[in-house]
Amino acid sequence: MENTKRIVEVGGVKVEVDLRTAKTVSEYKVGDKIKILCKEYSEYKCYYGTIVGFDQFQTLPTIVVAYIKNSYSEANLCFVYLNSQSKDFEIAPINDWEIDIDIEKIKNQFEYDIEQAKKVIDDKQKKYVWFMDNYNKFFDKKESK
Repeated sequence: MENTKRIVEVGGVKVEVDLRTAKTVSEYKVGDKIKILCKEYSEYKCYYGTIVGFDQFQTLPTIVVAYIKNSYSEANLCFVYLNSQSKDFEIAPINDWEIDIDIEKIKNQFEYDIEQAKKVIDDKQKKYVWFMDNYNKFFDKKESK
């Protein structure tokens, strides 16, 4: 039987690793395209994203991932912060041929969402102006005591 154990040093700590059950560690850098598996309620959904940063916190190093949650009615840019305490998220490398993102559709959805938000703001501004112009006509300040 060949030797299946090896001693490796991780962060100054020597660890004995059984090579029969050892996992391959993926290397990531900022800008890498990834798949992110997200637990949503009782199911898992996979999205495409990219690594946007590594936060080198002393006690909890964190990988920052940006991904698009795209559905028929909305496109949301989401961020997740992955570290040893993260739950409900996993990342994996992605090949270029796997990506199935319709950039034009997402762009159009963002533009539509922006226009809808502008309409809501415009409506609120009109109501505010009406309120400020007409409040005293309907409610006498002296009666509100």
